[in-house]
Amino acid sequence: MDGQNTSGPLSTGPAETVRTVRPPIVTLLALAVLSLAVVSLGSAYVGLARRDMLTALPLSLPAAAIIALNGVMGTGGVLLAFGLWFLRPWARIGMLTAVPLALLLRLALGGIFTRAAYERGGLWFEGAAAGAIIALIFFVLTRKHVRRAFDEQTGGRPHEA
Repeated sequence: MDGQNTSGPLSTGPAETVRTVRPPIVTLLALAVLSLAVVSLGSAYVGLARRDMLTALPLSLPAAAIIALNGVMGTGGVLLAFGLWFLRPWARIGMLTAVPLALLLRLALGGIFTRAAYERGGLWFEGAAAGAIIALIFFVLTRKHVRRAFDEQTGGRPHEA
């Protein structure tokens, strides 16, 4: 082993495996996304189980739309969480696009379909919280060491965004 590379295809030495260490903040983000996705999927399940009761309520949106939206958000969240966990570049890009779109959709639906004045009064807080969440996610996922971890997972090939 006197300075020679023993990890080649003709070597008899053990192959050197390069393992990318997931930044702790990405681990925390993946767990948070997974938690929210499980809540959305649970909400969709409960909606399906009690759809007869939901259709009888005077909802702003049809019950099927609410159930479908929770199902789509939950499924997308699970996929993004696993992508973040395994440092897939598409998950990083997906988070940078899907989270702002989902939060803006939530605000738009709240602004359009909210009936009660007290619910409309809370929209400014939801908007401020959405802005803070978007800023936090952009701050976390655009850090140099986080981008490098996602790049190393693809063999050093840089990706977009």
